[in-house]
Amino acid sequence: MYSNGFILSFIAYLSFSFMDVINKFIFATVSIDFFSYMLWLDLAIIFALIMFGIANHNFSLQFFKTNNYKPILLRSVISVGNTLCSLVAISHLPFHLFYILAFMQPIIASCLSIIFNMERLKMGKILLIILGFVGVLVSIKIWDFNSNHIAIFAIAAGLGIALTGALSGIVVKKYMVTDNAITIAIYNILLSILVACGYFIISTKHIFIPNLHVATMILGAGTACAAGIVFFMKSYQTGEVQTISQLQYTQIIWGTFFGYLIFHEIPSLYSVLGAVIIIVVNTLNLKTEQ
Repeated sequence: MYSNGFILSFIAYLSFSFMDVINKFIFATVSIDFFSYMLWLDLAIIFALIMFGIANHNFSLQFFKTNNYKPILLRSVISVGNTLCSLVAISHLPFHLFYILAFMQPIIASCLSIIFNMERLKMGKILLIILGFVGVLVSIKIWDFNSNHIAIFAIAAGLGIALTGALSGIVVKKYMVTDNAITIAIYNILLSILVACGYFIISTKHIFIPNLHVATMILGAGTACAAGIVFFMKSYQTGEVQTISQLQYTQIIWGTFFGYLIFHEIPSLYSVLGAVIIIVVNTLNLKTEQ
């Protein structure tokens, strides 16, 4: 029987996949800068979070109270980095490659859990970590890579998603097990909004104003993201990091499906091989932990 953490994690990653589809579609069809989109997306997310709280009849000013301000601030900073990495990667990479790079999160999460939990690093774990990186190198065809600044930047952003996502989960698991998921998410989004506003104040650039059609899509992405955030928090609060982090590889199914159906993207043989290596590595990693 599956644990609550396992099920909640599956729902979280499915919600994030829907958000990614909308994000990629918007960047493919609308000329909008990253910080404008981040601002409007954050506003949509916080609106959805408030609506979730009201629907559950438990939203109040108590959601802004916590005894863990430092961990929440730390996770909020990590979350802003994750958002920026995601927007850069999703707008420049094929859908399947976007997810393949993000697949490094389970391995990175395992490494961080070893560091923070002071567990002994065994030779088998080292080999799995190395194989995981080999999977990434195969998927991007590192030996035949076109040295283009945008592509390199996008791939670095894809790996940044994995790192910040792993750090986020570790912070929640280590310091914030009893915190309300909506409280954590609200502080993340408030800091992200502050960063976006700060950018426009410093740069003096104009904020993109979406029309009704684009605003509706952004609201849909924000709602999917808000649902993913809540389920993600709850999964890390109720499940084991090593177990629930493995559910991320299900996103390759959605990424390949939506990439082909909507964006007509067909993964290369090397992308498929790299994805298989990473999935096998993550599965073996889970079995060794068990």
